[in-house]
Amino acid sequence: MSRFLFRALAVWSGILAAAVVNGVIRESLLIPLLGTLSGLVLSGLLLSLVIFVVSLLAIRWIGVATARQALSIGLLWLVATLAFEFGLGAGLQHKTMAELLAAYTFEGGNLW
Repeated sequence: MSRFLFRALAVWSGILAAAVVNGVIRESLLIPLLGTLSGLVLSGLLLSLVIFVVSLLAIRWIGVATARQALSIGLLWLVATLAFEFGLGAGLQHKTMAELLAAYTFEGGNLW
């Protein structure tokens, strides 16, 4: 595996860990304190900010030199995230495809 790909996946793993922590905070703190709608919206905004900051800080370490490389990393992260979400949901949580796709409707304040 190339150093570029390894580093991109390492950063994605860190983002994944941050997303899991965000989910725990959302379910245990934000939703009980703020309600479902506000908790989901705040959680989504916080995770977006974390992803943006981590990406900004990691871009040089990964070795991104061109817009094409940046797009490649974005696509890699998207595919890895979807594979994780659907693999975990279907494989471990035994959710149906309809249940998995419901997370992508943004209903009820879920920004994902």
